[in-house]
Amino acid sequence: MPAPQAAPPDTPAEQSLGAAALGTAALIRDLLGDALGLLALEARLAGLSLAGMVAAAVAAAFAVLAFWLLLQAGLIVAFGRLGIDVLWLLAAFALLNGAGALLLLLAIRRLSRNLMFKATAGALGKGGANAEPAARNSP
Repeated sequence: MPAPQAAPPDTPAEQSLGAAALGTAALIRDLLGDALGLLALEARLAGLSLAGMVAAAVAAAFAVLAFWLLLQAGLIVAFGRLGIDVLWLLAAFALLNGAGALLLLLAIRRLSRNLMFKATAGALGKGGANAEPAARNSP
């Protein structure tokens, strides 16, 4: 019995399979292009929204600062009318503001340690102080 022969490469079934593969590749390319275009538009919108949020936060910070300073000025004037020396009041408010700023700076310093990704660096084999012993001893 003779061995079965392979069909010639130009049969209609193989041509339609090739055309389907090309059509599928073009469809995937179009879908990826559309998805990337949408991603670019949304990223631009997110960037503009973030810029607007930062601008609004800065404006709000200035408004809160103005309120805080006027509140302190009003309290200094009120306590001054009660007979307390204005210089002592100014010194007391300055010390209170300085202590508050120091506490906030210490909180920022403590929270900034969370931005170092120590566990991730240890898991990736960078060896940090918090890495597993196997990661620290690896070559």
